[in-house]
Amino acid sequence: LPTISYIAMLAVSDQHRKKGIGSSLVRLAMQRMKDLGCDQAMLETEVSNTKALRLYDRLGFLRDERLVKYYMNGGDAFRLRLWFEPREQREAGDGAVVRPKEGTSSADPHAESPLDIPPGAVPTTGNEAAET
Repeated sequence: LPTISYIAMLAVSDQHRKKGIGSSLVRLAMQRMKDLGCDQAMLETEVSNTKALRLYDRLGFLRDERLVKYYMNGGDAFRLRLWFEPREQREAGDGAVVRPKEGTSSADPHAESPLDIPPGAVPTTGNEAAET
């Protein structure tokens, strides 16, 4: 069975938007997922949240399915997924690979992985939680 990591909630306050914080947070989460050997990443976002959809599209997520009346307010959501290469391939090579669900395609599966984060590319705060 695949190991699926889930991003449950991500928000950046208005005064801190347009600074790359959301992208950095997702990239860090994706790198951690890969380091832990996860096969897939998954999340949901509102169909009307075009800024979030653009962010996740840029990071290589694909729209896996539409969830009708998913939210308590009656709004629909898209379930987004990103498939990682198997660990043995990652250790021998590079990045992530996306496998679109049949009939969907919002990213080029042959494009360079957006998740290869060079060391030091994302600044740390020094307040990271200790690993357990």
